[in-house]
Amino acid sequence: MNLMWKSILITGANRGIGKSLVLESIEKGASKIYGTSRKEGSLDLNNNKVEEIIMEVRDIESVKKAMNKISSLDILINNAGVLHNVPILSEEEQLKYAKEEIEVNYLGPLNVCNIFWPLLAKNKSSDNKGVIVNVMSTLAKVTYPFCGTYCASKHATLALTRGLRAQLKDLNIDVLEAYPGLTDTDMTKGLDHLPKVTPLKVAKKIITAIENNQQEVYVGDDSIEMADHILKDPKGAQDEANQYMPDSLKIWFN
Repeated sequence: MNLMWKSILITGANRGIGKSLVLESIEKGASKIYGTSRKEGSLDLNNNKVEEIIMEVRDIESVKKAMNKISSLDILINNAGVLHNVPILSEEEQLKYAKEEIEVNYLGPLNVCNIFWPLLAKNKSSDNKGVIVNVMSTLAKVTYPFCGTYCASKHATLALTRGLRAQLKDLNIDVLEAYPGLTDTDMTKGLDHLPKVTPLKVAKKIITAIENNQQEVYVGDDSIEMADHILKDPKGAQDEANQYMPDSLKIWFN
């Protein structure tokens, strides 16, 4: 797919990977880029191709209101996400963070896809398809105990993505899975001792995947290596992940 003259909706577009996706879409010649954020004025890009849309992905009424501002759409990128590093077993007050991860990372794309798919399907054909990209993580395929609830939300999003692909294939809408590795964004502050990929590199790879109609795209050495490990030895990959037990749980179990 050539992005020239295409209209694109990107959730969580005010920073990190989302903002880089907006910039790369401009570079590729998209005619209109709708970037969503939760606060007005947070999308600080002065370009007449870019329109800020205020939308809370957890709120279906907010998503409906956003859809009413868009007349046509070719590509939807579900990028908005949160990470709180909450283990499955945690103190009661931490469960609110697990709830937010499920609401944003899973229910958010579910809401957005349910409201926007008719717009994506409108006037599409086998030569002019709509596209949905769900930005996930290799943690959709393996679970680290220190961020177990985040992994659970991404596992759910992976199931959602594959279910969508099956349901939408006869409506000329392709569904892509994007798996960035550890990315240098606000979500990964405090992990500066680990190698990270830049948001722009992630965005470029995702846009290239759209252009080439790839079903899956992995970005970053850690993502590629993990995907390979999971493919060759899924049990071994999970056993390795299980070694990263949160200190709080070690105390409880001892």
